Amino acid sequence: MATCGSSSPSPGASRLIWERRGGHPGRRWRDHTADPMQVVGKIVRAIAETGATAVKIDEIGIGWAVRGRLEELGDQGTHRAHIVGVNVGEASSDPTRFPRLRDEPWWATGRELICNKAIDLSDVEDGVIAQLVAPRYSIDSSGRVKVESKADTRLRLGRSPDDADAFLLAFYEPPNRELGVLVDWQAQAAEAEAQRDRRQLPPEERCTVRLRTPENSIDRCCLRAGHAGRHELPE
Repeated sequence: MATCGSSSPSPGASRLIWERRGGHPGRRWRDHTADPMQVVGKIVRAIAETGATAVKIDEIGIGWAVRGRLEELGDQGTHRAHIVGVNVGEASSDPTRFPRLRDEPWWATGRELICNKAIDLSDVEDGVIAQLVAPRYSIDSSGRVKVESKADTRLRLGRSPDDADAFLLAFYEPPNRELGVLVDWQAQAAEAEAQRDRRQLPPEERCTVRLRTPENSIDRCCLRAGHAGRHELPE
């Protein structure tokens, strides 16, 4: 089953549509247009090529218009994908763990699923992995995980994690959605771990991604056959 994620890029950057099949990232489509109808056309083509059952749209910026038109086209039978709007500026669906919705995909998807080997990073470029580990994390007074804003990441590093946004949207599973089949990420993580054990990868075929937080450093080991390296944020 394929799904896609489409992020809202920073000004002047390209919009990225990213395919996901189970725990594996797939094809990508990139466009520099700011015309929402052209973006819609690109997404409709991606749906046709992938057979995607769902597309998660970042509703910030022109995303609200993109979502609305895609829903209309779905009602007209142009495509069969379920369109899911994701507004990362809203309150978290799990307020006991995260202050904002943006924190959920970056932490629960970008950290926990990768740590559990539920996402295969073997074909993901180093530049995208660098974006995935770029944002800093902190714990607020209520003990919740807070991810720094996209603007703060861009200001600190001089670049914006736009590709990582699309990647995470492709894998993020919003709660209370109506997609018919819910992905059991825990089962996928267990299966990925079992496959890793069966394959008995030698150390040179693994890499470590290190995240630096204000409190400590968190090592994230990811499965990357044929690639060894270490990515970490500067002090």
